[in-house]
Amino acid sequence: MKDMIKNLLAEAQAYNGLEAIQSLIEDGQSLSAIPMQPLYVASRALDSSNMSALLPRLTPEQRNVFLDIDLWKRDDLDPDRFDYWLEAYHQCEVDEIKQEFINSSEFYLFLKARFNVWTFDVEDPNYPDHDYYFLTDDSLLLFEYSEDYEQVHEAKALIRELYAQKGVEHAYTYLFKLVSDSYSSLEEIEYKEKKERLRDYGFVDYYDALEYESPFPNLSMLDGFVRKKEAATGSLDPFHENQNVSYQAIAPYAEGTNDLAAELNKVEDEKRARFLNFNFIRLINASLALQDGIKEGGMAVNRVGHRTRNILALGHEWVKSQKDWGEQGVFSVFEFTDLYKVGLTLISVEQRKIKKALRETGFDNDDKFLGTYWGDFLDESFLDIPKFYRPYFPSEELKTLESWQGWSTHIETFSQMAPFAAKFGETFKALVKAGQLVDDYYLNYKVDEIDLEAILLTSFANHRLGHFKAGMPQRMGLTIDEFKSFVHPFSNAEGEIALSDELLKAVKEFLENFGMDQIHGMDSYLAYLVQNHLDGYDYNGLAFEEFKHVGGPILLNRQTQ
Repeated sequence: MKDMIKNLLAEAQAYNGLEAIQSLIEDGQSLSAIPMQPLYVASRALDSSNMSALLPRLTPEQRNVFLDIDLWKRDDLDPDRFDYWLEAYHQCEVDEIKQEFINSSEFYLFLKARFNVWTFDVEDPNYPDHDYYFLTDDSLLLFEYSEDYEQVHEAKALIRELYAQKGVEHAYTYLFKLVSDSYSSLEEIEYKEKKERLRDYGFVDYYDALEYESPFPNLSMLDGFVRKKEAATGSLDPFHENQNVSYQAIAPYAEGTNDLAAELNKVEDEKRARFLNFNFIRLINASLALQDGIKEGGMAVNRVGHRTRNILALGHEWVKSQKDWGEQGVFSVFEFTDLYKVGLTLISVEQRKIKKALRETGFDNDDKFLGTYWGDFLDESFLDIPKFYRPYFPSEELKTLESWQGWSTHIETFSQMAPFAAKFGETFKALVKAGQLVDDYYLNYKVDEIDLEAILLTSFANHRLGHFKAGMPQRMGLTIDEFKSFVHPFSNAEGEIALSDELLKAVKEFLENFGMDQIHGMDSYLAYLVQNHLDGYDYNGLAFEEFKHVGGPILLNRQTQ
């Protein structure tokens, strides 16, 4: 399957915007050959007047799909969005297209949703006690609407068109059902029908898309899925093969997908290749359905495509690492949707570990005490496009096995460290509650600014200075002289702090004393805090007041003991 993604990109580029699409088709010709999703995305920016001009160039099926996509929020009809289409069809100059619209089940549902419809007796008239209503031309039905509804003129005109087309008797019979029909039943029937129509174009319904976004509960089940997976290739007709996605959705695949492309190129069976192509399109559309991205414009579509690309790449790399898949490669067995579910599981399982650690230690509602390092790590771990935050390197999106493994290791450190952080937090809160910690005591912190990082560094400094020996006074903070004595052995003349053997040895001794030496990565974390908070200061040249701006250990509001 040579360069599937590259080919999809090239084709999508040709459909990037309505002008580009129209340049492919002679003026006035039908747009029937254009894939549905790019065509919809390109036309999304049109106002109702320009959409009215476009309608005659669409096939009846395309016009119907536009309504299927645009008029629904999950399984509910969206009457507010319907107003746009009411204006577009009202302005359309082709009678057959107007008639197609007013005979549609969507228009019928719209009337049911937007208006209260009553039978009306001219001989014994019963009018509402307001002016927000109109009668049909035969004066047999009364349509009541809300005072803020603005498309009354268009609705009346299309109802009048319905009478002209069907004749008074048939139009009345058709509209009379609005009085008695159940809206919820009609909506459910129409929802099921539109769902099936969209399936043929590669679109995925919101509730079906939830299955794509449903990870395995644990890595054991994931491993079992990968070991037992067998290839399944569905049949497609040429109609399916003509589908594509908008350029914004597939643009993220322009870079960083060489490994995927290499595996796809191993697929030699044409039927399998065509099936994978359509499966890829459905995966992208499923992701868009869950985020409602297709209606939000190019940037939202691109963001969803970016996220999907990352998860897919991670899943592919993990599956590929499990065994030698031979000359046929990973795609001889797995589909894009399978690989996406693998990548999603890898991320989801680790995120659940974080949530469990937060929940069990009481930090799930407020993690401010954990400090900047873990705060940034947690925030970026739960971004829409998750990232691995780590010291000394830029944050890295979770799209490779290497980044995921590093992230997973940090999560293990956090999970093991969190109970100790909770104990520090409990002790700190108890001291605050007892009134033993007061803002005036400290130089570089207010009490409510003190966090885990400050407490750890203060405790480390006190341990290094021998303040935990029997008989020594226990206090939360260091004098300036004590602080200088603590930092001096680790810094050079320029105030730079290196990860020296002396620093690492001191960190190890402290962690052993506090029972934290078994936490994987805790030594690296504490050494980083020392370097990050204390590096770069000429402490001997600082005046007393300037120490207010120094972070790290908590400093007492006095020069010496």
